[in-house]
Amino acid sequence: MSTVKQILSTKGNGVFTITSDTNAMEALKLMDEKGFGVMLIVDDEDEGLQGIFTEGDYISRVLLPEKDKRTTKVSEVMTKNVRTINPKHTVNDTMQIMIDEDIRYFPAVEDGKLIGVISVGDCIKQVMAEQEEIIEQMEHYIHG
Repeated sequence: MSTVKQILSTKGNGVFTITSDTNAMEALKLMDEKGFGVMLIVDDEDEGLQGIFTEGDYISRVLLPEKDKRTTKVSEVMTKNVRTINPKHTVNDTMQIMIDEDIRYFPAVEDGKLIGVISVGDCIKQVMAEQEEIIEQMEHYIHG
């Protein structure tokens, strides 16, 4: 059974961070440029992860309440108290937590250090790949 660490080794563990004083529009532009649906908020590496800012945060906390996207700071609208995942967690356990707690992005932390982010889509891709492999093995077994 695959682990979070295996997903990160396949997809890469690049982490893009911004500070909490970044304005919401700039954060959204960076997300678009990088092709990510989430930015991690780190003001000081010693303090660790302060929060995350997602496309959903932007829609529900900036756009819908009609806040000024140029002056609203990420600190005002980010998700705080972010749950993190250990890279040793299995993909199945991780997906269950994501479903139970309605989490779409999980920062992975090992020994207090941020090592990557996995999404629910990453988990689904991994499960599908594992299922395809099992099917191929079964077909090979059946057909001799």
